[in-house]
Amino acid sequence: MNTPGTFLWDWNGTLVNDVALCSQLLNSQLQRHGHAPLGGVEEYRRVFRFPIEEYYKDAGFDFSRCPYRQLAAEYMQLYPARLLECPLQPHAQQVLAALKARGARQVVLSASEQAMLDEQLAHFGLTGYFEEVLGLTDFYGRSKVQRGLAWLAASGLEKENAVMVGDTDHDLEVANALGIRCVIARSFARIFFRNSINNGLLLIENPTLRDHIKEGDTIEVTTGEKIVLNGQEFPIASLPQNLMDIINAGGLVKAMRRLNGLED
Repeated sequence: MNTPGTFLWDWNGTLVNDVALCSQLLNSQLQRHGHAPLGGVEEYRRVFRFPIEEYYKDAGFDFSRCPYRQLAAEYMQLYPARLLECPLQPHAQQVLAALKARGARQVVLSASEQAMLDEQLAHFGLTGYFEEVLGLTDFYGRSKVQRGLAWLAASGLEKENAVMVGDTDHDLEVANALGIRCVIARSFARIFFRNSINNGLLLIENPTLRDHIKEGDTIEVTTGEKIVLNGQEFPIASLPQNLMDIINAGGLVKAMRRLNGLED
């Protein structure tokens, strides 16, 4: 696989660590409207998805008592007041700087409202790393696919030379819709992990590797056993054979076709 020359970055959760704040705000809204709080960050990650309206339903909101648009407007009163409390993810700025020094094109593709996104990037001094900053024009949390497709059409980008970097299953969906590869940061929410397997993508988790690896390093991966970096071994978990069969087939649909003798 050729080294990509263009990186499309998700913002929330990928470059900026706002997960704890989003979890707190969700719980405060639930309680305000007479619902039980969802819990901590892991519970938030479990239910979060796009479109945001469906995520709100899964979290426990009753739209017959409070319509979605009212809840979304309420959230957008709460979040901007505290958004600058959120830190960048560890090493985020160093990675952006290293890619810029290498001559890579970098673009932010986010479901955040455009003005709020611009404010956060300026606050962290990151605006200069990006060729384009692509947010949405409303705050109802619709998909960023159309925004990305429009940019691709205008940019003349060769899709095989690009990756999308994100942290949720929606980022994988966006990358698939745009026809580009996807790289996912940090550990994986269970729903993302399963959806990725269903799409034929093998995900490998190790909680400490990122503290040791740097740009230019080469790693050796033995699936289901270990990652070797500069002579140091990092253990990784194995997957059950039925899941490996899905991945090796290229996804759940292809695996079922193979199982039923329907391969092309």
